[in-house]
Amino acid sequence: MSTSETTDVLACALCGQACRDVDDGRGWFHLEVTREEPVDDLHWWEVDFCSQAHAAEWFARPLPSPVRPDGQQPVRTAGDRWADAGCFAVFTVLVVLLALGTWTAVRFVLALF
Repeated sequence: MSTSETTDVLACALCGQACRDVDDGRGWFHLEVTREEPVDDLHWWEVDFCSQAHAAEWFARPLPSPVRPDGQQPVRTAGDRWADAGCFAVFTVLVVLLALGTWTAVRFVLALF
């Protein structure tokens, strides 16, 4: 940690106090937190804490909901639903063709005997 980083004014995500004011800024943490529930690739947070104890207390609570940078929640449009339906239809056709091809190959091999 360089001295230029400790002179920046970083506020603790838990108490709001400036990180440099606690223990002369020696114990502050900067964390990037991710989770397995992506919402339009916005499933991470960058948070700063003035101490390890505040970081632990923040982690003990439920994670906040992911929010888009512009503050709006993602909206599924009719086009999104049509695209999903189209992908499902293509997948279904491929599975049916795979089953027919397998059946034909099995019948061909059995006909050789």
